[in-house]
Amino acid sequence: EPTSKVDNNSWSHIEALPDAAFAHDGDKIIYANQDAVGLFGAKSRDDIIGRKLSSIVHQDSRNFVKEQINIVGATGGGAKLTEKKYLKIDGTVIHVESVGSRIEINGDNAFLVIAQNIERRKEAEELRLKDQAAIEALVEKRTRYLSDEITERRFMENAIREQQERVQAILDSVDDAIISISSEGIIQSFNRGATKVFGYIEEEVIGRNVSIFMPQIDKPEY
Repeated sequence: EPTSKVDNNSWSHIEALPDAAFAHDGDKIIYANQDAVGLFGAKSRDDIIGRKLSSIVHQDSRNFVKEQINIVGATGGGAKLTEKKYLKIDGTVIHVESVGSRIEINGDNAFLVIAQNIERRKEAEELRLKDQAAIEALVEKRTRYLSDEITERRFMENAIREQQERVQAILDSVDDAIISISSEGIIQSFNRGATKVFGYIEEEVIGRNVSIFMPQIDKPEY
């Protein structure tokens, strides 16, 4: 792409841009519109013009900016819109998205940069990430709790089952008929001795009323 020539009419358009715009020669700032004054926290253009480019670019972004300047200077094209860190006059870090292109001012090559402050968007993203992290931590905590609860319940179930099996083994070792029933008369256990006496196997009577073993005259009591 050819280098853009900037005349007085072009400066008026640049000045009217809704975003910060400034020009540099690769080393120093040579122009800044009013929005750039606000972006860098300056009182006037004089606080910016003449400053070293490195003084407004955070060290995390300086190498990247240098690479972009070299590419744009060599090709005459434009730099893609990218996120960078700039510095205000007082050293405060600001996050911006900026795009650059090579221009010609009074016959000399320079670089025009259009930058947009994205601090609010970054803050919103950070807040969203914090909320997401908090939610994930809560879910993880709840999952651990449920996992522990399930493990404990399974442990208790196994313990009860083993206890029941031990009790049943003891009952089965006794020749006498032993039947345990609930307060409602429901058969809960039935040993082998009871099988010999009543002729029923355990699976046939568990859960049934004990009245099945009693004469018809006694059944109404249960």
